[in-house]
Amino acid sequence: MTESLTTTTSQTTTYARDGMWRPTQVTHPDNNAVVQTWDDNGNLTSLTPPGKPAHTFGYDDLDRRTSYDPPDLDPAPNQFRTLWAMDADRRLDNLTDPTCASEGLCE
Repeated sequence: MTESLTTTTSQTTTYARDGMWRPTQVTHPDNNAVVQTWDDNGNLTSLTPPGKPAHTFGYDDLDRRTSYDPPDLDPAPNQFRTLWAMDADRRLDNLTDPTCASEGLCE
């Protein structure tokens, strides 16, 4: 399903959506597109900017986000990977972030 929005200056943005009405592609007036993919539970699994590699997201069986992997733009793969661990009440239990010196809850 697609829909378009045209401004008063004739700039058109087109939105493609899946059967659950989630955006799968947004095409801007300059014809550059942002692509999004979703899993069966409605979790965003990847986001791809125009002309760039995808950002990916991981989830556990309870649909809690567990990882974010930006594209490898540097020779050191996964250097910017962020991991989350949640407790049974969906509270953040552990965070591994590239800006923290070690694993644990970053402050």
